[in-house]
Amino acid sequence: MSRDFSIDVYRDEARYRVALAGELDIATAPALEAATSQAVAEGAKELLIDLAALDFADGIGVRAILRARALCWEHFCGFSVSDGHGQVERLLELTRVLVDLHRRMPRELSAHRT
Repeated sequence: MSRDFSIDVYRDEARYRVALAGELDIATAPALEAATSQAVAEGAKELLIDLAALDFADGIGVRAILRARALCWEHFCGFSVSDGHGQVERLLELTRVLVDLHRRMPRELSAHRT
């Protein structure tokens, strides 16, 4: 995993927030996929990918976000992403991924981290 990447998963009952920081790329995308798979396996009913602290994403990172969405849909789990900034936001706009993703601000979840 890239030394410039971190992932924190917060849980409030069946609501999960996966907070990404740093760079989401070929080296770090598997960590996002693992975190979302685990959340769904634990019975997530709602999953938010929090992009607020993400500084960079490439095509592999975007694909990991879309895979997370597909996994949620397969398991009848709500899916959304928070607003990103800079390069991440621009990449999502250019690839027209924003058209397909439900956007919302991250809700504060309890301090319980999985």
